[in-house]
Amino acid sequence: MRPSSFFLFSLLFLLPPLFAFRVDPYFTDLGEFHLSTSYTYRTYPVIEGIKEGASYHSGDRLGKMALRVMFWPNWEGAVDLDLAKTTHLGFGVERTGIQVRRLLLDDIVGDPFSLAVGGQLFFVPTGRLQDPSTPYHARENIEIGISAGKEIDRFDRFRFRLFAFCGVGRGRCGSPWFRLKKAIGGKIGNAQRWGLFGEGLFGTGDEQRIDPDRFRGYGNIAHRSVDLGVEYGYLFGTWGSLHVKYAYRVYVHAFPGRASLLQCEYRLPFSVL
Repeated sequence: MRPSSFFLFSLLFLLPPLFAFRVDPYFTDLGEFHLSTSYTYRTYPVIEGIKEGASYHSGDRLGKMALRVMFWPNWEGAVDLDLAKTTHLGFGVERTGIQVRRLLLDDIVGDPFSLAVGGQLFFVPTGRLQDPSTPYHARENIEIGISAGKEIDRFDRFRFRLFAFCGVGRGRCGSPWFRLKKAIGGKIGNAQRWGLFGEGLFGTGDEQRIDPDRFRGYGNIAHRSVDLGVEYGYLFGTWGSLHVKYAYRVYVHAFPGRASLLQCEYRLPFSVL
């Protein structure tokens, strides 16, 4: 990467975000915006299911930026911009998208649990689909999902939260995918947060092997992966919060294997009302 490009790449992640979608069933307050930006380093030494005689590995630098807000009671919207530089592709936009969700039940106000449904529409530049590091099916993609969660409190103060998410999506071409996520998190004192999570992505294509020379996205590939991770966060009051995550791929088929991911994320809530 040229020095000028590296400077721009770094600057984008030091500044507050301009625009990675949340799937937990806990929304912002009405009229309150949440800005988030993250820098991720991901590395994998091999692609499981690569064609015989081929080899592929990568060290990827990823930037994810999002802006979300509850724009109407129980309705939340978000916009997203993802940037990436991989071993095989230069710095550029990897994904842009929008998301709309509706909160159907809210255990914080007395319901037995929280329940949210929603969908996202996102676009991937054609050139990024030539790299197996790009985990998407097609240029235009849509996903709908449902999440349910429960907050466990003591003396009316939040102590633990757990939730599960299930989503199904499809690109403009290729076969559908399914995405599952489970997570649990809690508090340490007033300022510290911890979390454990697992996420699976499962494609329903017919092809069992990946040919890097002919790769054009995962739409026709029967890819499967499961990642497990841990998260730590620290709250700075009105100045937002800083979160560090680590995840490792424990199961894989026809997808980048033995992948490790380290992410640093900054979140800043603010209101214009």
